[in-house]
Amino acid sequence: MKKKNLSRKYDRLKNIIGLFSVIVGIIGIIKAFMDFGIWDIISQAIKQKPGWLWTKIFIIFILIVGVNLVLSLLWYPYFYKFYKEKRIWFFLKLVLSFLIIILLVFSLISLMFREMLPSPEVEKLFPQASGLGATLIRTYGTNGVANYTFHEESTPFGPKDGYAKITFRTFGNTVDQNCGWVIFLLRGVDISNYKEFRFLIRGERGNEKIGIKAKDARGVEIPLMLEGAYLRKGMITTDWQEVIVPLEDFGNVDFGLMDNFSIFTTGLMAGTRPQTIYVGNFIFI
Repeated sequence: MKKKNLSRKYDRLKNIIGLFSVIVGIIGIIKAFMDFGIWDIISQAIKQKPGWLWTKIFIIFILIVGVNLVLSLLWYPYFYKFYKEKRIWFFLKLVLSFLIIILLVFSLISLMFREMLPSPEVEKLFPQASGLGATLIRTYGTNGVANYTFHEESTPFGPKDGYAKITFRTFGNTVDQNCGWVIFLLRGVDISNYKEFRFLIRGERGNEKIGIKAKDARGVEIPLMLEGAYLRKGMITTDWQEVIVPLEDFGNVDFGLMDNFSIFTTGLMAGTRPQTIYVGNFIFI
């Protein structure tokens, strides 16, 4: 009799643990949606124009449907059997296994589309990011290096929501030595209704030799030097000032099918001396 009571208590304990595990698994799935940015990925994808991205979305969709279909066909009899026979412990273990597989699928989606998730600082530097689909900030260097840090603080006469500190350095004196800081938009986004690209800038020493480039999704890229009419003082100084660049100055760039904007320098422009600038409050007008 005692053994039966102990056995019942043990079975009850197993069922409680199993139920708790399933609840934790469900919470884990919900948390995964939030942490892995699944909703962000879907919303960003909806804004994307048709192209290579939709091919990936379609493949992943088929993968998810296929996995769920196979698991349903293979496991449905066992679910039903265990439920009818009141073998709750085994039933809960199968449910938990199913949840873990779903979690792994979400992880795969997140890894494949991680580049679509917005960088945390994007909306601080670029207030229109959520509406225009600005997703990433990256640096590049060819015989050069660009380093940047984001500072979430207000500055007198400067950006109110934070700014980026960018240091450029090239390792030679030709155009082949170059580096830059890039704001990637959703590939193919349409910004043709805007006329100007504006942002705030100041230099650490003044007279930094910096340029800006616009690149469309077809690969057309046009560079401009940040000097003269683009700056109120005609050059970069140690004081904050607004950069105003008419989009028409980028020539053949197709603003109905954009890719990115970048701030850059080359060895021909600046030599090998490091240059540091501060930028923020990017906006299209």
